[in-house]
Amino acid sequence: MNKHLKNDLTNLDALLEIVKAQGLDFLKNIGERPTSTGITYSNHPELNETGLGGQNTLQLFNERFENFSYLNFLPENSRRLKALPVWFSLVAYGKKGYQEIVENSVEMAQLFGQFIEDNKNFELLAPVRLNNVCFTLSGDENQEKVPAFLTLLNITGKVFMTPTVYNEKKGIRAFFVNWRTREADIEIIIAEIKKIEIPQ
Repeated sequence: MNKHLKNDLTNLDALLEIVKAQGLDFLKNIGERPTSTGITYSNHPELNETGLGGQNTLQLFNERFENFSYLNFLPENSRRLKALPVWFSLVAYGKKGYQEIVENSVEMAQLFGQFIEDNKNFELLAPVRLNNVCFTLSGDENQEKVPAFLTLLNITGKVFMTPTVYNEKKGIRAFFVNWRTREADIEIIIAEIKKIEIPQ
């Protein structure tokens, strides 16, 4: 264990004796989605009523905790330290790392967009400028088949895209945001798309 961390943990009890209130916000990464979590400590929980409480907090304290809920006792969701995940990732990867992640996402979108553009069964609904590919089935006669096609694609479990409407056309959106996505993953997407017959 880190020497400084060990000392901090050893002195934690003494620290809590003199601290009136303390809050910490953590970052947990689940499936590439940053999820904020946090803890609070207070020697004066009654102050949470004005500082941290939700809509029913006053009633909660008046009823002597009969309806106690941590949702009303802890910080509201809107008060999370959302900058913390950004700071952690900047420290870990730096500006250069951020640049590489963004550039990779854009490159993967362009690769997939090129496939859509070259395939007669599909058409781009908008130019691929960043990390989003917005496309649909070719031909107005296939507009009503777009939702069924998307469902067949997503149930493969290898691809997940979302529906959209763009310029009054039903479409499909592919967002590239995972820093681990590589050209091999684009090949998997293309292979799965080619397996699906356009619903009749």
